[in-house]
Amino acid sequence: MLGSSSRGNAILVLAVGFALMVLSGPASALSEADILGTWCGAKSNPNLTNYTITRNTLTVTYLPANTQRVFPITSFDFSGDVVTMNWKLADNDERWTKFGQFSPDGRSMMQLASEAGPRYDFYRCSPTAASAPAASLSHADILGKWCGSRNNPNITNYTFTRNQLTVQFLSNNTRKVFEIENFEFTDTIITMNWKLNANDRRWTKFEFLANRTILVQLANEAGPRYEFTRC
Repeated sequence: MLGSSSRGNAILVLAVGFALMVLSGPASALSEADILGTWCGAKSNPNLTNYTITRNTLTVTYLPANTQRVFPITSFDFSGDVVTMNWKLADNDERWTKFGQFSPDGRSMMQLASEAGPRYDFYRCSPTAASAPAASLSHADILGKWCGSRNNPNITNYTFTRNQLTVQFLSNNTRKVFEIENFEFTDTIITMNWKLNANDRRWTKFEFLANRTILVQLANEAGPRYEFTRC
């Protein structure tokens, strides 16, 4: 999300249209391999939890307390691009949860929103990654080329150097270059301060997921989030 010091959290629209992604054949059917394993919850989720899913159990880790609860799984149903997990809150209390939007590389999925609650985003991680403290972020984490997800509102790629942001618009393969003034680093967030033009200073905030393999341009009231992976 691109902020402006003169207009609050205004967003720079980095693309002028949607790029149409044409698939050459039908997607592969989902299976247990797509959902089993350990999933790290995104920091933007309503509640910060990690899931470890086996054929028979769902283990929920509640962060930052790092407490856990284990629930029995009775079955999985696979239909198109959605996995339904049937599980029990208690002996006589059967529940279900639907997951979708599995990324082609198998590294991200979404717990779908329903009348019971909002969506949750998850990313593949090792069982110890969620509880281990991460080292502070630095230039090395963000500099380089990042490819935009096909699920982004507009499909763009970013190339970062210490003093330039190059935005590639995939709809027409054009590029635009912006001056970067500096980066600010915390343990979890990078703020990029940059210029739309000589008199218009902006900022963009990023976080990292999945052991820093996924870069997230954070959403705010001005617009949605964007996701990028190294390319």
